Amino acid sequence: MRQQTHVYLLTGFLGSGKTTLLNRMTGTLPAGVKTLVLMNEFVEIGVDGALVENKDLTMIEINRGSILCACVKSDFLKALVAIHQDIQPDLLIIESTGIANPQDLLRNLSLPLFAGRFVVKNSICVLDAANFMAVYEAFQSVADQIAASNLFVLNKTDLADPDEIKRIEAIVSGIVANPIIYKTRNARLDFDWMDDIASGSESQPDKASAPIGPITAIDDAVRAAMHDPDAQDAPSDAMVSFLMAWQGGPVDALR
Repeated sequence: MRQQTHVYLLTGFLGSGKTTLLNRMTGTLPAGVKTLVLMNEFVEIGVDGALVENKDLTMIEINRGSILCACVKSDFLKALVAIHQDIQPDLLIIESTGIANPQDLLRNLSLPLFAGRFVVKNSICVLDAANFMAVYEAFQSVADQIAASNLFVLNKTDLADPDEIKRIEAIVSGIVANPIIYKTRNARLDFDWMDDIASGSESQPDKASAPIGPITAIDDAVRAAMHDPDAQDAPSDAMVSFLMAWQGGPVDALR
């Protein structure tokens, strides 16, 4: 078993096409790659998990807030502990909520607690070409997601004119030096940048697979991460979610 876990982070504002891209990524993986998807949604009851087409995947869902905000950061860190000690996948794909500020994720994955197991291969930001300017001008989290990424999937290019696409590329290039940008429709692209997943060539000293330690040590490490003064876990934008439960009946009753 590979002693390192390759990590791909998917960010992007609400409705940009992250889950569609996730389905395409997991649909191209070669046999034998042990894959875990960690999915985060801002709402109390997750929806995107039900849209994942590959039902053979191992999935962990964390809802009720962003894994990169203090509100559920401890849940995220404890999930990483379980992934490190018990699951030990070859590949971990993290789909963060559409309003997340991912700046702190690399810090969390590189904590000494995890002994070098997690290797971030790409931080991928999905951009909605049709609605980018509207959300970019309204939400700081869009710029934060761009700044924390190195690879960009400019999605829904069939719904935007060429000048708009050039404008989006210029904005991304103004935030990230030499960005890699793939222009797509319905998140369709080749995943040649994931070829190393199948090779299993990278390894790490045995300590990466060793138990972290007693539960008290884990709690102490999580507590220290939660109180890190350099952490950037405040939400970029003030947003709330609400749940509407429909018990059945005519659709007209909802109008």
